[in-house]
Amino acid sequence: MEDLDFAEIGLNIGKQRRRLALNQTDVAQALCISPQYVSQVERAERHPSLTLMVALANFLNVDINILLGSNVVTKHRVEKDWAALQAVAAELSYDRLKIWLAIGQTLITMPESTLPE
Repeated sequence: MEDLDFAEIGLNIGKQRRRLALNQTDVAQALCISPQYVSQVERAERHPSLTLMVALANFLNVDINILLGSNVVTKHRVEKDWAALQAVAAELSYDRLKIWLAIGQTLITMPESTLPE
């Protein structure tokens, strides 16, 4: 699993907070945390727990995926990628498709640190 981009998460939390015209103290009081902690999360100096992320999403009235941003693989993205793979596979001969699948199986079993970016 990829590491979460806490800088993006922090920016998203701040954006949603400002959308509601709230300051960090408002958020802190509602969630029983310090304003300094809210500030540190928004600047990616601290990493919020899953429990806090859920509480933030609920308080800010957004789906948690909005806060996570591009860190989440959505069902829509998976379906879109799957459709693209099916389109590519449909154009391949049987022999090339077998090679393509063998390469995919090799990539799946490789340690993540060895995969190309």
